[in-house]
Amino acid sequence: MSCAGCVRVFMIVFNFLFTLIGFALLAGGLYFFFTETGAQQTGGNQAYQFSYLGYILLAVAAIGCITLLLGILGCCGAFHYSRCILSFYFVLLLLLFAAEVAVGVIAFQNKGNVESYIDSILEQASQHGDSSKIIKFIESKFGCCGYTQSRPDCKLLMAIPTTTVSLLFL
Repeated sequence: MSCAGCVRVFMIVFNFLFTLIGFALLAGGLYFFFTETGAQQTGGNQAYQFSYLGYILLAVAAIGCITLLLGILGCCGAFHYSRCILSFYFVLLLLLFAAEVAVGVIAFQNKGNVESYIDSILEQASQHGDSSKIIKFIESKFGCCGYTQSRPDCKLLMAIPTTTVSLLFL
């Protein structure tokens, strides 16, 4: 098999994996948004008022849709040796990369504003019932308590393993 044949096989395999990942993101985002529990958590069926979780689930679905489309384009272009499809695929990848770089630069330039915005979102989310349940679930799953420091209402007791204590005081 020539080098071009190997590249073709790798493009088909990796783009097929990206297609599956995109489909999983799209299906997962839409499932959790439109299911009964997702609707209660996001406010999806309540006069179209969405919480932050609703917007996050829609963003996950949109990212999944973009990933799914790019994966399909890459698979079809590599499978059929279509320069037109592969060129379109490459242009879309460049645009996506440029958008990611632009978002990263803007976020870095406004680092203080972004951090305060995230802090306010997490503070508001911890005050609401459904979002508070999600945050407590995440804290118990990852063994943490609070965003930057321990909250007074956190009842998560974490024991420090004795091996860690012995390593600290050697």
